[in-house]
Amino acid sequence: MDGMKIRGSLIIILLILIAFLVFLTASGHFNGYRQPELVFPEAEDPYEVVYNFSFRNRDYTIRKTLYRSYYDYYSEYSEYIPDIRDQGDYYTFIKKTNPTDDTISRLVTTLSNFAEQENLSQDQALELAMRFVQSIPYDDSKAAMVTAFSTLEDIPTMLELLPRHPYVTLFDQRGVCSDKTILASLIAEEMGYGTAIFSFDGEDLETGVGHVGLGVKCPVSYSILNSGYCYVETTAPVPIGTTSIYLTPDVQAIFYQSHNERDSDNRPLDFGIAELFELDQGDMYQGIIETYRLEVHLETLEKALEQQSIELEEKRERVNQLNMTLTNMADEGLVQMFYNEYDAIYSEYEKEVNNFNLLVENYNRMIEDYNQTLKKMNY
Repeated sequence: MDGMKIRGSLIIILLILIAFLVFLTASGHFNGYRQPELVFPEAEDPYEVVYNFSFRNRDYTIRKTLYRSYYDYYSEYSEYIPDIRDQGDYYTFIKKTNPTDDTISRLVTTLSNFAEQENLSQDQALELAMRFVQSIPYDDSKAAMVTAFSTLEDIPTMLELLPRHPYVTLFDQRGVCSDKTILASLIAEEMGYGTAIFSFDGEDLETGVGHVGLGVKCPVSYSILNSGYCYVETTAPVPIGTTSIYLTPDVQAIFYQSHNERDSDNRPLDFGIAELFELDQGDMYQGIIETYRLEVHLETLEKALEQQSIELEEKRERVNQLNMTLTNMADEGLVQMFYNEYDAIYSEYEKEVNNFNLLVENYNRMIEDYNQTLKKMNY
């Protein structure tokens, strides 16, 4: 009988422990970070922000009213970080937005309205939105503090050095690569696209400093390292699928080669030069197909222009030589004496001049084609 009571007591204690563990898990204590215990504030202390950016030779201005009370909330939000070494959890955590805050949805509505006015496709609307993020000024002062430390683990838990919540980036109107990338991911997700974050080790970059960029879901055959994501550089005005990061030459070669290895969970995906943290499943960006076509066309034109330039220089030299010969013969009064020779040289001269002019016309057409293609590439 006593044994049954003891077993019954143990079962009750076990149930209590299980309930306590469930509570801890639900409250976030076993998820690598504490869930914020902050109370989301009322919209107080309004502050108007103005953003200016260009896309496809059009200038755009966005005016939004943000709130200092929201800014303070999201700034304190960073105090409840997960283990900073678990980047994937941190990226997921830091972009969480309070359900009553519709700042991102209103911003996306504004960007979508711009796209609709210009009859842009959905993919082009995403390109416009990414250009908006790219146009937000880079935070040089924060970057200087971050680069003072060699690795992410070395960075002290100083809030000003941590990736900011997107609301804080919008309010401050500046950010480093991680700040702008997290903002870009939230905007892309709001537009329905699948997203991920590429995290680069500083040892593989010419700057020696780590870097973060956005990944947008796209056709595997056009993606970086067959990851299923196209790279988006958020700190410079470059098209989706191209990069301006300063990879060392050997690493850059690896970055663009095909690679099919994935781990079982698909997160993080270690490329040796980068880790991929998937954030949100969504639609696929197809605009990379046109961007790739334009890139190939640009490369073809560059090679043709290089060859044409060599031919032009050779023709120029030949025309100058013939012209000098004709001039010398005329100056020395040898035209009548060597009329046949002079006439043959003059005929060749006219032919070479004509060929040179044709080459110039073709070269100029290629230059125009190149500039127009580059214009489309850089939207």
